[in-house]
Amino acid sequence: MTESPQLGLLNSLVERIGVSSVQNKNTSSYGKQFLLDGLNETCWNSDAGDRQWVSLSFSQPVLISKLEIRFQGGFSGKDNSTFVILNEELKLPIHPVDANTIQSFELPEVEIATEKVKIVFSGSTDFYGRIVIYNLNLYGKTK
Repeated sequence: MTESPQLGLLNSLVERIGVSSVQNKNTSSYGKQFLLDGLNETCWNSDAGDRQWVSLSFSQPVLISKLEIRFQGGFSGKDNSTFVILNEELKLPIHPVDANTIQSFELPEVEIATEKVKIVFSGSTDFYGRIVIYNLNLYGKTK
C-alpha cells in the first residue's frame, strides 16, 4: 500500500514568479521576490491599474488545497473580482476582505495537477487599482 503525500507548504517548489507590474518599477524595494520570502517587513506592491496579477510556476505538478494572502489594508483585491486560475483553464473565485491580516482561502477538492497558478485581481480596494501583498503561501501536495 502506498502512502499518500502529506499536505504541506508548496512555496519551495515555486521556480518562477511573474507579476503584472511593480510600483514605479522599483523592483529592489517592491519586487516579486518578496511575495514568498516569509518576512512581514517586505512586500510586492503593484503599480496603478486594473487587472493586476501574480503567476507562479512550480518545478513539478502540485494539487493546491489552500491559499494564504496577507494584503496591506486599503490595497487588497476586491471581493467578487479575485480569482485563482489553475493551468490557465480552471477559474476559482476567492473573496478577500480589505484587511491587514492573513486571509486563508480553501480551494475546492479539484483533482487537477498543475504546474502553473495565476491569481488575478480584477479590482482593488485602492482607488488607483494597486495591490500590496506581504505574504503569499500555497498549501497542498505533490502529484
